[in-house]
Amino acid sequence: MVVAAGSYAALAFLVAAKGLVRSEEFEKSRDFTEYFLIGSLSSVLVALCAGLALRYALLALWPDLLVLQMQQCAMWISEGRNRFLIHWDRKIASGS
Repeated sequence: MVVAAGSYAALAFLVAAKGLVRSEEFEKSRDFTEYFLIGSLSSVLVALCAGLALRYALLALWPDLLVLQMQQCAMWISEGRNRFLIHWDRKIASGS
């Protein structure tokens, strides 16, 4: 679901957190480290493929989802620009 939602940073965070939890075991056994890396990479690959397939299937079935997603992205960009302009106006008004 993380990939289908387009949140690749969340997937990276989960992989990193999984590695940190197991870091002590990496020092103890090289075999476990290899097993963990191969398993994690294959798991991420399967998740990426399944998530992308789900995402494109949903977009094929409901093209309006892409329009809604683009509108939401444009709204976030607009809000960010407005916050920057407000901050900039305050900075100029204060003379700093």
